[in-house]
Formats: sequence, C-alpha cells, structure tokens
Amino acid sequence: MINTPTFPKPGKEAWLEEIRKDLGSRSPEDFVAHFGDGLAIHPFLTEEDRIDLPARFGPPLKENTWLISERIAQTAPDRLAARCLAALEGGASALSIPVTTEWTPEDFEAALSGIYPDYVFFHFTFTAPDSTAEAFFSAFSQYLQRRDLSPATIRGSFSHPSGSGLSPEWQARFTGLKTHFIAASETGDIAEKLGRMIIEAERFTTDHTPDLLTEHLVLEITAGDDFYLNIAVIRALRLVWSNVLLANRKAPDTTPFIRFMIPTGGGDPYTRTIAASVQALAAAIGGADLIEIEPFNFNSIEKDALTGARIARNVQHLLQMEAFTNKVSDPAQGSYFTDRLTRELALGVWQHFISNNGTK
Repeated sequence: MINTPTFPKPGKEAWLEEIRKDLGSRSPEDFVAHFGDGLAIHPFLTEEDRIDLPARFGPPLKENTWLISERIAQTAPDRLAARCLAALEGGASALSIPVTTEWTPEDFEAALSGIYPDYVFFHFTFTAPDSTAEAFFSAFSQYLQRRDLSPATIRGSFSHPSGSGLSPEWQARFTGLKTHFIAASETGDIAEKLGRMIIEAERFTTDHTPDLLTEHLVLEITAGDDFYLNIAVIRALRLVWSNVLLANRKAPDTTPFIRFMIPTGGGDPYTRTIAASVQALAAAIGGADLIEIEPFNFNSIEKDALTGARIARNVQHLLQMEAFTNKVSDPAQGSYFTDRLTRELALGVWQHFISNNGTK
C-alpha cells in the first residue's frame, strides 16, 4: 500500500503573498481592471471568490449563429426595394426598416418587390407616435395573402414610440413576430440600465407566462467602448433572465432575443468603423442573436451609402466565415476574468431588480 502524502491547501492570502514576492515593488492592486460604476475585477481569483446566483446559465446552444442585420435608410416604400435587395444579396439575413407613415398593401408590394419575406428577419421601427402597429400589420397581412403566404411564416420584431405591442388577435396570426421590445436607457450605471430592462420585461409576465414571454421578447443593447464589458453585458442579461424564470417557478432554460446595436456616428468615421469590428467581435463572443452595425456613412448619397453598408456586413462575414465565431456555443466560457465580470455585473443587475421590483 502506497501512502500518498497530503499537503495543506493554501488560502488566497498565501497565494497573494507569493505573488507580491514575484512582483517586487509592484502591488497586485496595480493590475485590477476597473470598468466604472463600481465594477472592478482582480486578475487573481480563487475558489473563495466564486459568485453564483440561484440559477446558472441555461443549457448551451449547439452553435452561436447570429443574424446579420442591415439598417435601411429612411425613404419612401417604393425606393426601399433596391436597398433591401442590395443588403440581402450582400449577405444580410435581417433588415431593419423605418416606418414613418401608414403603409398600405401596395406599399408592401413596392418595398418587398423581388424579396421572399418568409426568408428574412425584419425589424420595423415606428417613428411616428400616432401610427398604429396593428394597422401596419393588417396591411402586411393583406399583402401576404396576395402572395399566398401565411403571417405565421414571418419572423421579426418591431419597436413603437409608445412601447405598445400587438393585441392577442394579431399575435395569434404573426406567431413568429417578437412583440415585446425593450431597449436599454441612456441614464444610470450599467447595472441600473440592465436592471430596469429586466424589471420592465418581468412585468409582461402578467399577460404571458415567463417561458412564453421569452419567445416574444427582444432586449436591445447599444455597444459600449469596453470590449470585455460588452461581452459581460450580454451574458449577464441571459444569466439574470434565467433567475427571473426560476423566481417564477419556471425552468431557466430559455433566453430572450438580444439585439446588439453598434453606432458609428461621432468622431472619425474610419476609426469608428475599426472600433465597430471589435465591438461586433465582443457581441459574437457574448452570444448576441442579432448584430447591426450602422454604416459609417449611413446618411450619405446612394452610392457612397452602399459602400459603408457593405463594409458593415463584411465585418460580420469575417467573424462567421473566417473566424468561425459562430461555431462555438459560448466562446467566453472558461475565461475566469470574463466569467467573474459577468457574475459581478449580473449580481448588480439582480440586486437592482429585487430591490426595485421583488420576485413572485
């Protein structure tokens, strides 16, 4: 029989003492990463630092594929078709279309000429408060009927200035439409912003069960400047929503649809375009369901605008077809630094949620 020696398990302070010896005049605190809003991550973590919320991440997806969205410039419906076709032929899988006026079935025929609407994910942005989503989708339904298509084949989402959704009657027709859209506010620290989103989303559970709500829920995030924080924001939203489901006595195995927006306005447009590629990588690693990069010359003349749109699409094509980021279900998993940042942020969001809303 071989006697295997046992060694005492050193605590964190013992490890830190060894690190201080190696660093000499430097302190471990010099290497702490500060993200603002009270978020700070130490580079040395042990089991003592583990943070867990009641629910863990839901089961991983088989792959990390996201939709490549292109924002179409505001124009009349009869001029939309050319821009939409150029986007789809260039590799976009989703179209973000502004709605500035009431549409008729004829407007849909003009705007979607040459397009198979059941193969595209749409996001309609209503800009006029007095326009009604139900009138819009009623005209859409009539157009689909003319093409022998069912409204149930349409995938997409929409946002309205009033925050209103669709009546149960229209939800029953457009079953592939995500009808509850929530965007992060521009005020408050990052945990407060995400916490308010979760509070607003959870209130929809009065009309829907949480698991059913998840199928109709879109959470929109605008990219920040920090690469790691962009990753953590997406992952923290998923983690907190798993805990919302658990609090509502539902299995935490579904996640909301996360739409990640990357603006390129402000500053040098070419510098912003380079920054957008890093932000898109963060969104892909974090697990966004849709990524939309605003072309650097979005409001430019027709020819130049198409150049910017092509670059915005190709950034994502490189991530999918060259880097294969979409082939890994959770690229950030196993990174102690990113996991720690995710859990610190998720804990802040969860605390904001329960202190301002409570759980059922």
